[in-house]
Amino acid sequence: MKILGQTPNAEKFISNNSSELLALSLTEYLEKLLKDKKMKKSDVIRDSNLDATYGYQIFDGKRKPSRDKLLQLAFGFGLTIDETQNLLKIAREAVLYPRVERDIFILAALHNKSNLSDCDEMLEEHGFKQLESKI
Repeated sequence: MKILGQTPNAEKFISNNSSELLALSLTEYLEKLLKDKKMKKSDVIRDSNLDATYGYQIFDGKRKPSRDKLLQLAFGFGLTIDETQNLLKIAREAVLYPRVERDIFILAALHNKSNLSDCDEMLEEHGFKQLESKI
């Protein structure tokens, strides 16, 4: 932000900082994660507890997932905190913030490599909305 404020215009900022900009689409990032982690879509979707059709639509770019659905995917992939923050940024959603109580529990679950069920249990125990909607 400081550098942006010191740059005369947006175009100059973009040209000077192009390597720092988010260049991947959500679909491209999900495909990269699959390749890097040597995982299959079906396994990630299952471990994310997403409806299969909805999960495949996210991977295909036909659906824009909510922040909580992205976090479910993060647990399905077994992402680190940094990878999860990148996923949220690329999807143009708010990153997890350690001054928001609910986010603290999610960050702790990611840090401890907990699964989605454990994270949801912890959220419920503390009176917060679970990531996985119980419909």
